[in-house]
Amino acid sequence: MTAPDSPVPTWHHGPPSAALDALGVADDERGVVHGAAEVRERFAWHHEYHDGSPHPTWLVAATADGDGTRLVWDPSADLPGGEYAVGTVVPPRRLAAITGWLAGVWPATASVRVLSDTGVLSGTGLSGDAGFLAGTDALGGGGVASDADVLAVVTDPAELDALRRETTTGRYTGGICRCPGNLTLTLHDAGGALLGTARLHGHGSVAWAAERFHNHLDVADPTALRLRLVGWGVPGQLAGFFMALAFKLDLVPDETGPDDPAPPAGATLTGILDWLGALPVPIPAFGPGGETGRRLLAAYPAEEIMAAVAGDPPPHRMLGAMNWAQFQPDDRPMARLLAPALRRLL
Repeated sequence: MTAPDSPVPTWHHGPPSAALDALGVADDERGVVHGAAEVRERFAWHHEYHDGSPHPTWLVAATADGDGTRLVWDPSADLPGGEYAVGTVVPPRRLAAITGWLAGVWPATASVRVLSDTGVLSGTGLSGDAGFLAGTDALGGGGVASDADVLAVVTDPAELDALRRETTTGRYTGGICRCPGNLTLTLHDAGGALLGTARLHGHGSVAWAAERFHNHLDVADPTALRLRLVGWGVPGQLAGFFMALAFKLDLVPDETGPDDPAPPAGATLTGILDWLGALPVPIPAFGPGGETGRRLLAAYPAEEIMAAVAGDPPPHRMLGAMNWAQFQPDDRPMARLLAPALRRLL
């Protein structure tokens, strides 16, 4: 199926990876090679899945052809054999809808609130996005968040401009996670009226007016975004950093070993942290092994644990400290302490 609202290229002068980049492919499997038969099956599934959907995406297959790349949008039964890379493209019309909306709401934004609850906005009976889409003046009169729900209120123009860049720059995926997210941002005008909402998912995904646009944005610099929240005093940011660093250190294998390892006998504080930070994720890092490490760390004052990772600590030691901090009443002191190192590593 070709695009009704934009020309669709069928050739690119360069390798398949460059062709997908040039198309702005949002969701692809870099390094995964597909045969012609599998590509036909994927197209059939894609078309069936999106039949009648108000939020379609386009599927594209790319295969090397001489010094260039052949792009296929609707393979027929005689699709040539070969090796194909496959990805999805968000139609320009869908991109224009969300980027145009954002271009309208941000200039009118005078404050942003960070909410801990991504579910119901008190007083509306609706989710944040649903309340906005229905025209509900949530948090500006019709719905009110309790003091406990509001983690931060930001009015500084420079901070707002930085947040705008960090939450609107990246790559739209054309889809959306079904989980409620872990934080909500609400944009308000000078009178306090709600202009729009965004749900933050994981370490680097933002869903603006999710029920309306159904189009997650994988932000360009997730570390900068989450560190900004740390700077505003928002708790709970270490979990995303922990997983991002664990992936970088290759601690998330397909299969993990025993879930009850033991630390070296007589290990010092730094030895315990290093050992805990080297455990595979999620088990044993958050299973019996992690419980053992955190129990050993309970013998040390929090100040000593913080001092052990001050400055420029080794990455595994950071992970050990982050593992411990996620089980403390407040992870913000550790997040602030590790912010410079996290910026360097991630």
